[in-house]
Amino acid sequence: MWCSKAELTARSEALHRLLRVTKPLWEPRPFENPAPPWTESHRELTAFLDALGDDTLSRLEADPNALRHALAPWLPTLPAAASLDAFPSRGPDPSHPAPTAMPARKAAQIEAFLCALERLGPPAGAAVDWCAGKGHLSRALAERFGLTVRALEKDPHLITAGERLAAGRPITFEAADVLETPIAAKFGEHLCALHACGGLHDAALQTFSGSPGGQLFLAPCCYALHRPLGGQWQSWAKSGPAVQLDAHALRLAAADLATAPAGVRARRARELVLRQAFDLFQRESFKRDRYLPCPSMPAAIIDRGFEAFAAEAAAHHGLALPAELDGDRWMAAGAERAARVRRRNLLRLAFGRVLELRIVLDRALWLAEQGFAVSLTPFCDRALTPRNLLLSARAPRQAA
Repeated sequence: MWCSKAELTARSEALHRLLRVTKPLWEPRPFENPAPPWTESHRELTAFLDALGDDTLSRLEADPNALRHALAPWLPTLPAAASLDAFPSRGPDPSHPAPTAMPARKAAQIEAFLCALERLGPPAGAAVDWCAGKGHLSRALAERFGLTVRALEKDPHLITAGERLAAGRPITFEAADVLETPIAAKFGEHLCALHACGGLHDAALQTFSGSPGGQLFLAPCCYALHRPLGGQWQSWAKSGPAVQLDAHALRLAAADLATAPAGVRARRARELVLRQAFDLFQRESFKRDRYLPCPSMPAAIIDRGFEAFAAEAAAHHGLALPAELDGDRWMAAGAERAARVRRRNLLRLAFGRVLELRIVLDRALWLAEQGFAVSLTPFCDRALTPRNLLLSARAPRQAA
Protein backbone atom coordinates (compact mmCIF):
# COMPACT_ATOMS: atom_id res chain seq x y z
CA MET A 1 0.00 0.00 0.00
CA TRP A 2 2.83 2.40 0.83
CA CYS A 3 5.08 3.16 -2.13
CA SER A 4 8.83 3.53 -2.05
CA LYS A 5 10.53 6.43 -3.77
CA ALA A 6 12.10 3.94 -6.20
CA GLU A 7 8.67 2.52 -7.11
CA LEU A 8 7.21 5.98 -7.68
CA THR A 9 10.22 7.01 -9.78
CA ALA A 10 10.04 3.89 -11.95
CA ARG A 11 6.31 4.27 -12.60
CA SER A 12 6.66 7.99 -13.37
CA GLU A 13 9.49 7.38 -15.81
CA ALA A 14 7.56 4.60 -17.56
CA LEU A 15 4.52 6.84 -18.03
CA HIS A 16 6.72 9.70 -19.18
CA ARG A 17 8.30 7.52 -21.88
CA LEU A 18 4.91 6.26 -23.06
CA LEU A 19 3.40 9.74 -23.26
CA ARG A 20 6.43 11.11 -25.08
CA VAL A 21 6.40 8.38 -27.72
CA THR A 22 2.61 8.51 -28.23
CA LYS A 23 2.23 12.29 -28.16
CA PRO A 24 1.39 12.41 -31.90
CA LEU A 25 -1.64 10.24 -31.08
CA TRP A 26 -3.09 11.98 -28.02
CA GLU A 27 -2.11 15.62 -28.60
CA PRO A 28 -4.06 16.40 -31.84
CA ARG A 29 -7.69 17.35 -31.21
CA PRO A 30 -10.02 15.84 -33.84
CA PHE A 31 -12.78 18.34 -33.14
CA GLU A 32 -10.45 21.02 -34.56
CA ASN A 33 -9.08 18.83 -37.34
CA PRO A 34 -11.08 15.65 -38.05
CA ALA A 35 -8.14 14.20 -40.01
CA PRO A 36 -5.08 14.53 -37.73
CA PRO A 37 -1.76 13.21 -39.08
CA TRP A 38 -2.11 9.88 -37.28
CA THR A 39 -5.05 8.97 -39.55
CA GLU A 40 -2.50 8.59 -42.37
CA SER A 41 0.26 6.91 -40.37
CA HIS A 42 -2.12 4.51 -38.58
CA ARG A 43 -4.65 3.60 -41.26
CA GLU A 44 -5.71 0.28 -39.78
CA LEU A 45 -6.44 1.93 -36.42
CA THR A 46 -8.31 4.74 -38.20
CA ALA A 47 -10.42 2.24 -40.12
CA PHE A 48 -11.26 0.42 -36.87
CA LEU A 49 -12.43 3.62 -35.18
CA ASP A 50 -14.39 4.88 -38.20
CA ALA A 51 -16.26 1.57 -38.48
CA LEU A 52 -17.54 1.54 -34.88
CA GLY A 53 -21.31 1.34 -34.53
CA ASP A 54 -23.18 3.94 -32.50
CA ASP A 55 -23.85 1.61 -29.55
CA THR A 56 -20.20 0.52 -29.38
CA LEU A 57 -19.06 4.12 -29.66
CA SER A 58 -21.23 5.19 -26.73
CA ARG A 59 -20.08 2.22 -24.66
CA LEU A 60 -16.39 2.92 -25.25
CA GLU A 61 -16.84 6.63 -24.54
CA ALA A 62 -18.36 5.72 -21.18
CA ASP A 63 -15.82 3.01 -20.30
CA PRO A 64 -12.18 4.01 -20.83
CA ASN A 65 -10.96 0.66 -19.49
CA ALA A 66 -12.87 -1.19 -22.20
CA LEU A 67 -11.65 1.40 -24.72
CA ARG A 68 -8.01 0.81 -23.86
CA HIS A 69 -8.46 -2.94 -24.24
CA ALA A 70 -10.20 -2.41 -27.59
CA LEU A 71 -7.15 -0.42 -28.74
CA ALA A 72 -4.66 -2.96 -27.39
CA PRO A 73 -3.91 -4.46 -30.84
CA TRP A 74 -2.31 -1.11 -31.72
CA LEU A 75 -1.33 0.09 -28.23
CA PRO A 76 -0.58 -3.07 -26.24
CA THR A 77 0.97 -1.33 -23.22
CA LEU A 78 -1.89 1.13 -22.69
CA PRO A 79 -4.18 -0.96 -20.42
CA ALA A 80 -1.40 -1.70 -17.94
CA ALA A 81 -0.11 1.87 -18.04
CA ALA A 82 -3.52 3.19 -16.96
CA SER A 83 -4.07 0.65 -14.18
CA LEU A 84 -3.53 1.18 -10.47
CA ASP A 85 -4.36 -1.20 -7.64
CA ALA A 86 -7.49 -0.26 -5.77
CA PHE A 87 -8.68 -0.89 -2.24
CA PRO A 88 -10.96 -3.96 -2.09
CA SER A 89 -14.50 -2.70 -2.59
CA ARG A 90 -16.57 -2.51 0.55
CA GLY A 91 -20.11 -1.39 1.15
CA PRO A 92 -21.11 1.27 3.66
CA ASP A 93 -20.50 0.35 7.28
CA PRO A 94 -23.96 -0.23 8.81
CA SER A 95 -22.61 0.91 12.18
CA HIS A 96 -22.18 4.40 10.74
CA PRO A 97 -25.29 6.25 9.52
CA ALA A 98 -25.16 7.68 6.01
CA PRO A 99 -24.27 11.38 5.89
CA THR A 100 -27.31 13.59 5.72
CA ALA A 101 -28.26 16.87 4.01
CA MET A 102 -26.20 16.18 0.91
CA PRO A 103 -26.75 14.69 -2.56
CA ALA A 104 -26.72 10.89 -2.65
CA ARG A 105 -23.71 10.62 -4.97
CA LYS A 106 -21.72 13.02 -2.80
CA ALA A 107 -22.65 11.00 0.28
CA ALA A 108 -21.48 7.79 -1.41
CA GLN A 109 -18.18 9.41 -2.44
CA ILE A 110 -17.59 10.62 1.12
CA GLU A 111 -18.38 7.17 2.52
CA ALA A 112 -15.84 5.58 0.15
CA PHE A 113 -13.30 8.24 1.09
CA LEU A 114 -13.82 7.57 4.81
CA CYS A 115 -13.52 3.80 4.32
CA ALA A 116 -10.19 4.36 2.57
CA LEU A 117 -8.98 6.50 5.49
CA GLU A 118 -9.90 3.71 7.88
CA ARG A 119 -7.83 1.22 5.90
CA LEU A 120 -4.84 3.56 5.87
CA GLY A 121 -5.13 4.12 9.62
CA PRO A 122 -7.92 6.41 10.78
CA PRO A 123 -6.90 9.96 11.69
CA ALA A 124 -7.29 11.20 15.24
CA GLY A 125 -7.28 14.62 16.83
CA ALA A 126 -7.81 17.52 14.43
CA ALA A 127 -8.21 17.98 10.68
CA VAL A 128 -8.48 20.65 8.02
CA ASP A 129 -11.21 20.26 5.39
CA TRP A 130 -9.59 21.99 2.41
CA CYS A 131 -12.06 24.05 0.31
CA ALA A 132 -14.89 22.71 2.41
CA GLY A 133 -17.93 24.11 0.62
CA LYS A 134 -20.90 23.47 2.89
CA GLY A 135 -18.77 21.20 5.05
CA HIS A 136 -20.23 17.84 4.03
CA LEU A 137 -16.84 16.15 4.47
CA SER A 138 -16.23 18.12 7.68
CA ARG A 139 -19.37 16.72 9.28
CA ALA A 140 -18.55 13.19 8.16
CA LEU A 141 -15.00 13.44 9.58
CA ALA A 142 -16.28 14.74 12.88
CA GLU A 143 -18.98 12.06 13.16
CA ARG A 144 -16.91 9.07 11.97
CA PHE A 145 -13.56 9.77 13.65
CA GLY A 146 -14.43 12.25 16.38
CA LEU A 147 -12.18 14.86 14.81
CA THR A 148 -12.15 18.55 15.54
CA VAL A 149 -12.38 20.09 12.07
CA ARG A 150 -11.25 23.43 10.68
CA ALA A 151 -13.29 23.99 7.49
CA LEU A 152 -11.61 26.37 5.05
CA GLU A 153 -13.89 27.99 2.48
CA LYS A 154 -13.84 31.14 0.35
CA ASP A 155 -17.55 31.62 -0.45
CA PRO A 156 -19.41 33.38 2.40
CA HIS A 157 -22.75 31.90 1.30
CA LEU A 158 -21.35 28.37 1.55
CA ILE A 159 -19.87 29.20 4.94
CA THR A 160 -23.25 30.39 6.22
CA ALA A 161 -24.95 27.24 4.96
CA GLY A 162 -22.17 25.06 6.35
CA GLU A 163 -22.31 26.63 9.80
CA ARG A 164 -26.03 25.95 9.93
CA LEU A 165 -25.54 22.28 8.96
CA ALA A 166 -22.62 21.85 11.39
CA ALA A 167 -24.41 23.23 14.44
CA GLY A 168 -23.47 21.34 17.60
CA ARG A 169 -20.44 19.65 16.04
CA PRO A 170 -16.74 20.44 16.68
CA ILE A 171 -16.40 22.24 13.35
CA THR A 172 -15.14 25.79 12.86
CA PHE A 173 -15.50 27.50 9.49
CA GLU A 174 -12.78 29.92 8.41
CA ALA A 175 -13.02 32.29 5.45
CA ALA A 176 -9.91 31.58 3.41
CA ASP A 177 -8.77 32.01 -0.18
CA VAL A 178 -6.12 29.31 -0.26
CA LEU A 179 -4.72 30.54 -3.59
CA GLU A 180 -4.17 34.08 -2.39
CA THR A 181 -3.08 33.60 1.22
CA PRO A 182 -0.75 30.80 2.38
CA ILE A 183 -2.41 28.58 4.97
CA ALA A 184 -0.45 27.12 7.88
CA ALA A 185 -1.43 23.76 9.33
CA LYS A 186 -1.41 23.44 13.09
CA PHE A 187 0.62 20.81 14.92
CA GLY A 188 -0.72 17.31 14.26
CA GLU A 189 -3.54 18.60 12.04
CA HIS A 190 -4.49 16.26 9.20
CA LEU A 191 -5.22 17.77 5.79
CA CYS A 192 -8.25 16.31 4.00
CA ALA A 193 -9.33 17.37 0.51
CA LEU A 194 -12.00 15.54 -1.46
CA HIS A 195 -11.98 16.79 -5.07
CA ALA A 196 -9.92 19.93 -4.74
CA CYS A 197 -9.48 21.24 -8.27
CA GLY A 198 -6.15 21.93 -9.96
CA GLY A 199 -4.31 24.75 -8.28
CA LEU A 200 -6.33 24.18 -5.10
CA HIS A 201 -4.89 20.73 -4.52
CA ASP A 202 -1.40 22.00 -5.37
CA ALA A 203 -1.85 24.63 -2.66
CA ALA A 204 -2.94 21.87 -0.27
CA LEU A 205 0.25 19.93 -1.02
CA GLN A 206 2.39 22.99 -0.35
CA THR A 207 0.64 23.50 2.99
CA PHE A 208 0.95 19.85 3.97
CA SER A 209 4.65 19.69 3.11
CA GLY A 210 5.30 22.21 5.86
CA SER A 211 2.89 20.74 8.39
CA PRO A 212 4.18 19.37 11.70
CA GLY A 213 3.13 15.75 12.07
CA GLY A 214 -0.21 15.56 10.32
CA GLN A 215 -1.40 13.20 7.59
CA LEU A 216 -2.53 13.98 4.06
CA PHE A 217 -5.65 12.53 2.44
CA LEU A 218 -6.11 14.16 -0.96
CA ALA A 219 -8.37 13.29 -3.91
CA PRO A 220 -7.34 15.65 -6.74
CA CYS A 221 -9.68 16.80 -9.48
CA CYS A 222 -10.02 19.02 -12.59
CA TYR A 223 -6.32 19.54 -13.21
CA ALA A 224 -6.75 22.55 -15.53
CA LEU A 225 -8.68 24.73 -13.06
CA HIS A 226 -7.45 27.49 -10.75
CA ARG A 227 -4.08 27.87 -12.40
CA PRO A 228 -2.16 31.02 -13.37
CA LEU A 229 -2.82 32.63 -16.74
CA GLY A 230 -1.84 30.17 -19.44
CA GLY A 231 -2.80 27.12 -17.41
CA GLN A 232 0.57 25.40 -17.63
CA TRP A 233 1.25 22.53 -15.25
CA GLN A 234 4.81 22.10 -14.03
CA SER A 235 6.34 18.95 -12.59
CA TRP A 236 7.74 19.34 -9.07
CA ALA A 237 9.66 16.10 -8.54
CA LYS A 238 13.41 16.29 -9.10
CA SER A 239 13.92 12.54 -9.56
CA GLY A 240 12.51 12.52 -13.09
CA PRO A 241 12.53 14.72 -16.20
CA ALA A 242 11.04 18.20 -16.00
CA VAL A 243 7.61 18.26 -17.66
CA GLN A 244 5.14 20.93 -18.70
CA LEU A 245 1.55 20.19 -19.72
CA ASP A 246 -0.76 22.73 -21.35
CA ALA A 247 -4.43 23.28 -20.59
CA HIS A 248 -5.54 20.88 -23.35
CA ALA A 249 -3.55 18.02 -21.81
CA LEU A 250 -4.83 18.90 -18.32
CA ARG A 251 -8.43 18.85 -19.50
CA LEU A 252 -7.86 15.51 -21.21
CA ALA A 253 -6.63 14.10 -17.88
CA ALA A 254 -10.13 14.71 -16.45
CA ALA A 255 -12.25 14.17 -19.57
CA ASP A 256 -14.00 11.04 -18.27
CA LEU A 257 -17.80 11.48 -18.43
CA ALA A 258 -18.75 8.31 -16.57
CA THR A 259 -21.02 10.07 -14.07
CA ALA A 260 -22.55 12.68 -16.38
CA PRO A 261 -26.38 12.35 -16.50
CA ALA A 262 -27.92 11.19 -19.76
CA GLY A 263 -29.36 14.65 -20.39
CA VAL A 264 -25.94 16.26 -20.03
CA ARG A 265 -24.38 13.75 -22.42
CA ALA A 266 -27.15 14.36 -24.96
CA ARG A 267 -26.67 18.12 -24.80
CA ARG A 268 -22.91 17.77 -25.21
CA ALA A 269 -23.46 15.58 -28.27
CA ARG A 270 -25.80 18.19 -29.73
CA GLU A 271 -23.31 20.94 -28.97
CA LEU A 272 -20.59 19.00 -30.78
CA VAL A 273 -22.83 18.82 -33.86
CA LEU A 274 -23.47 22.57 -33.65
CA ARG A 275 -19.78 23.40 -33.29
CA GLN A 276 -18.86 21.18 -36.23
CA ALA A 277 -21.69 22.65 -38.29
CA PHE A 278 -20.56 26.19 -37.54
CA ASP A 279 -16.95 25.32 -38.34
CA LEU A 280 -17.94 23.97 -41.76
CA PHE A 281 -20.13 27.02 -42.32
CA GLN A 282 -17.46 29.57 -41.37
CA ARG A 283 -14.81 27.89 -43.50
CA GLU A 284 -17.03 28.10 -46.58
CA SER A 285 -18.68 31.45 -45.89
CA PHE A 286 -15.63 33.39 -44.74
CA LYS A 287 -12.99 31.51 -46.76
CA ARG A 288 -11.06 30.42 -43.69
CA ASP A 289 -8.98 27.25 -43.57
CA ARG A 290 -8.67 26.85 -39.83
CA TYR A 291 -10.84 25.97 -36.87
CA LEU A 292 -12.56 28.96 -35.27
CA PRO A 293 -13.04 28.31 -31.53
CA CYS A 294 -16.38 29.32 -30.07
CA PRO A 295 -17.09 30.40 -26.48
CA SER A 296 -19.10 28.30 -24.06
CA MET A 297 -22.78 28.54 -24.90
CA PRO A 298 -25.73 28.42 -22.47
CA ALA A 299 -28.12 25.53 -22.76
CA ALA A 300 -30.83 27.83 -24.11
CA ILE A 301 -28.71 28.68 -27.16
CA ILE A 302 -27.77 25.04 -27.78
CA ASP A 303 -31.43 24.02 -27.58
CA ARG A 304 -32.52 26.69 -30.13
CA GLY A 305 -30.55 25.23 -32.99
CA PHE A 306 -28.04 26.26 -35.61
CA GLU A 307 -29.26 29.79 -36.33
CA ALA A 308 -29.07 30.85 -32.68
CA PHE A 309 -25.69 29.17 -32.20
CA ALA A 310 -24.26 30.73 -35.37
CA ALA A 311 -25.51 34.18 -34.35
CA GLU A 312 -23.81 33.95 -30.96
CA ALA A 313 -20.57 32.55 -32.38
CA ALA A 314 -20.42 35.14 -35.19
CA ALA A 315 -21.07 38.00 -32.77
CA HIS A 316 -18.28 36.75 -30.52
CA HIS A 317 -15.82 36.93 -33.43
CA GLY A 318 -17.24 40.13 -34.98
CA LEU A 319 -18.46 38.37 -38.10
CA ALA A 320 -21.52 39.36 -40.11
CA LEU A 321 -23.84 36.50 -40.98
CA PRO A 322 -25.62 36.31 -44.35
CA ALA A 323 -29.30 37.15 -44.36
CA GLU A 324 -30.31 33.54 -44.99
CA LEU A 325 -28.85 30.49 -43.25
CA ASP A 326 -29.59 26.99 -44.47
CA GLY A 327 -29.64 25.53 -40.99
CA ASP A 328 -30.78 22.07 -42.08
CA ARG A 329 -27.89 21.77 -44.52
CA TRP A 330 -25.27 22.75 -41.96
CA MET A 331 -26.75 20.59 -39.21
CA ALA A 332 -26.70 17.56 -41.51
CA ALA A 333 -23.08 18.25 -42.44
CA GLY A 334 -22.22 18.91 -38.80
CA ALA A 335 -23.80 15.65 -37.67
CA GLU A 336 -21.80 13.68 -40.25
CA ARG A 337 -18.53 15.27 -39.20
CA ALA A 338 -19.35 15.04 -35.49
CA ALA A 339 -19.86 11.28 -35.86
CA ARG A 340 -16.37 10.97 -37.33
CA VAL A 341 -14.89 13.29 -34.71
CA ARG A 342 -16.37 11.29 -31.82
CA ARG A 343 -14.89 8.06 -33.14
CA ARG A 344 -11.46 9.52 -33.71
CA ASN A 345 -11.51 11.34 -30.39
CA LEU A 346 -11.66 7.93 -28.68
CA LEU A 347 -7.91 7.68 -29.22
CA ARG A 348 -7.35 10.79 -27.10
CA LEU A 349 -9.77 9.62 -24.40
CA ALA A 350 -7.83 6.38 -24.04
CA PHE A 351 -4.83 8.37 -22.77
CA GLY A 352 -6.71 10.45 -20.20
CA ARG A 353 -6.02 8.19 -17.22
CA VAL A 354 -2.34 7.87 -18.21
CA LEU A 355 -1.99 11.65 -18.16
CA GLU A 356 -3.82 11.82 -14.83
CA LEU A 357 -1.51 9.23 -13.28
CA ARG A 358 1.52 11.07 -14.64
CA ILE A 359 0.34 14.28 -12.96
CA VAL A 360 -0.54 12.76 -9.59
CA LEU A 361 2.54 10.51 -9.49
CA ASP A 362 4.72 13.58 -9.88
CA ARG A 363 3.18 15.08 -6.75
CA ALA A 364 3.48 11.74 -4.92
CA LEU A 365 7.17 11.51 -5.85
CA TRP A 366 7.69 15.12 -4.75
CA LEU A 367 6.37 14.19 -1.31
CA ALA A 368 8.55 11.07 -1.19
CA GLU A 369 11.60 13.19 -2.02
CA GLN A 370 10.89 15.16 1.16
CA GLY A 371 10.90 11.99 3.24
CA PHE A 372 7.16 11.30 3.52
CA ALA A 373 5.72 7.82 3.24
CA VAL A 374 3.31 7.94 0.30
CA SER A 375 0.34 5.90 -0.87
CA LEU A 376 -1.55 6.32 -4.15
CA THR A 377 -4.59 4.19 -4.89
CA PRO A 378 -8.18 4.49 -6.16
CA PHE A 379 -10.57 4.87 -3.24
CA CYS A 380 -13.75 3.91 -5.12
CA ASP A 381 -15.00 2.54 -8.41
CA ARG A 382 -14.90 4.98 -11.33
CA ALA A 383 -18.68 4.64 -11.73
CA LEU A 384 -19.03 6.59 -8.48
CA THR A 385 -16.49 9.19 -9.58
CA PRO A 386 -13.81 8.99 -12.28
CA ARG A 387 -11.62 11.24 -10.11
CA ASN A 388 -11.07 8.41 -7.67
CA LEU A 389 -7.35 8.67 -6.87
CA LEU A 390 -6.42 9.03 -3.20
CA LEU A 391 -2.97 10.46 -2.50
CA SER A 392 -2.00 10.00 1.13
CA ALA A 393 1.20 10.83 2.96
CA ARG A 394 2.58 10.78 6.48
CA ALA A 395 5.86 10.60 8.33
CA PRO A 396 7.52 7.17 7.77
CA ARG A 397 7.17 6.12 11.41
CA GLN A 398 3.39 6.64 11.16
CA ALA A 399 3.16 4.39 8.10
CA ALA A 400 4.84 1.40 9.75
